[in-house]
Amino acid sequence: MTRIVEQQHPGEPTWLWRLGNATAIGGERVRSIGIAWGFRENGRWRWRPRITGQQSLFFNAVVFVRLTWVDFMPVGFFASVRWSPSSTAKALLQTGIGWKLNGRLAVLFRIQSDQSSAAGVTGPNSGQAPGFEYGTH
Repeated sequence: MTRIVEQQHPGEPTWLWRLGNATAIGGERVRSIGIAWGFRENGRWRWRPRITGQQSLFFNAVVFVRLTWVDFMPVGFFASVRWSPSSTAKALLQTGIGWKLNGRLAVLFRIQSDQSSAAGVTGPNSGQAPGFEYGTH
């Protein structure tokens, strides 16, 4: 099992950094299901819900939800809502609590743009889908 142990980020409280490393589990233990609803694909709107893969915690859509579990026990719920196709203005809310796909415990609540999401917290996130286009976010 590979646990992700992180270095302390600038401005991160020591207690939070220690808690994050102490609660980390191997990401291969985390399973999930994600459902995206309301997105554009090949220039057309798609309104049928789509089950997503596990390569990203969030997928781009009007509404997205993900449930994570370990050993058949639910351990996380994550959701996002997007209200604008803008890539520069604040256009989406991402929130959730529990173990992420990489095995790290998280409590998330962030309103961001495609631009701020691509910049990331600790480094760039490349290959994200812009606007309402279907894909990872």
